[in-house]
Amino acid sequence: MDNEYTRKEKVCPLIGDYCNEEHKNCDRCIVEEYAWQRLQCYIDCHNYDWTFERIKHDYQKYYLNGSYCSHTLMDIIENNENDCKMLFGLEK
Repeated sequence: MDNEYTRKEKVCPLIGDYCNEEHKNCDRCIVEEYAWQRLQCYIDCHNYDWTFERIKHDYQKYYLNGSYCSHTLMDIIENNENDCKMLFGLEK
């Protein structure tokens, strides 16, 4: 069963403020935030300079189409495959 908060009712436990969306699936939001935190940790530990937006763009435009991707992006994807699929897959 999913938690749903409306921004007028409850403070989001993840961001510590009212959610900026009228209805937000908090369980999914929290899972995605933890996935991004794991990716950020991996990126920082390897001294890579990737942002969420850059990874999402290159993942969707190049990686999913079988085109060339930088070796650092491939390293991130190969070592965080499930998190990348969840965060950057096209089903969103």
